[in-house]
Amino acid sequence: ATYLVDDRGRIVVSARDLARRVTAGLHDDEALRLKPYSYAPTVEQMVQGRSGNAQFERDGKEVLVVWFRLTGLGWFYLAEAEYAAVVGGG
Repeated sequence: ATYLVDDRGRIVVSARDLARRVTAGLHDDEALRLKPYSYAPTVEQMVQGRSGNAQFERDGKEVLVVWFRLTGLGWFYLAEAEYAAVVGGG
């Protein structure tokens, strides 16, 4: 999965959103509600403006996540995948 994440670690858009229309800003007098990325240590690094990578367990599976700061926006491009799929172990 891939995401565009803001400087506070909140998911702005994910690749899964490509199948539906995504709007930004105000809609029907409500601010867009952004959910934080699920792995807190990654969010902490993003809040500090750092690119990086991490490995953690979710639902019994090892997950590899990498994130890169987009300098012009101050936001991040984040990609995650099951560790075994990346290293060829499953």
